Amino acid sequence: SEDINGNNVLIGDMTEKALFKFIEENKEDDKFDMSKDTIVLPFKSDYKFMMTICKNKDNSYTLYAKGAYEQLIEYISKVKISNNKNENINKDKISKILSQYANDSKRTIIFAKKTLSEEEIKSSEKSHPEKDIEFFKSLSKDLELQFIIGITDPLRTDVPSSIATCKRAGITVRMVTGDNLLTAMAISKLAGIITEEEIIESTLI
Repeated sequence: SEDINGNNVLIGDMTEKALFKFIEENKEDDKFDMSKDTIVLPFKSDYKFMMTICKNKDNSYTLYAKGAYEQLIEYISKVKISNNKNENINKDKISKILSQYANDSKRTIIFAKKTLSEEEIKSSEKSHPEKDIEFFKSLSKDLELQFIIGITDPLRTDVPSSIATCKRAGITVRMVTGDNLLTAMAISKLAGIITEEEIIESTLI
């Protein structure tokens, strides 16, 4: 797997474990304690992201978001370019990077964050005491994109031959996935589910 800068990232059997290891090895500081005052919005396929709010040692809060770019883009306005600098997001540039990953059969996950004050947290709690998704959405304007990770899930060696056997037997094979369309098409091509000609035809429809 590769991050946005082309660095290799080890991905093991569990995506979350690998991502946690990557973040631990590349974190900038340890200003928050995950065991205290942490509010979590779990991942759901309905919206394809998760968010976590942590209280920092200086009593500020940081909202962390992780998930599908297509779902989080409406909340992101900046991109981190160095430890203390950011710039306005260039959506075309980011889309190009995501397309490159997808065409290389990589699934992409983006990470973004934002610093919040205690007053902002309390104000949102008044409107959304259940701390549901609307609570998080109300706090998620102007997120800063931190990085993008591309993850490769290698096909089992017997998959292409099994699919070829099915086709010879007259069985039509279909793949059902929540991945980005370009990623799904690239994986389908590697597996032998679709051909390059079928991919070209689908883009012309």
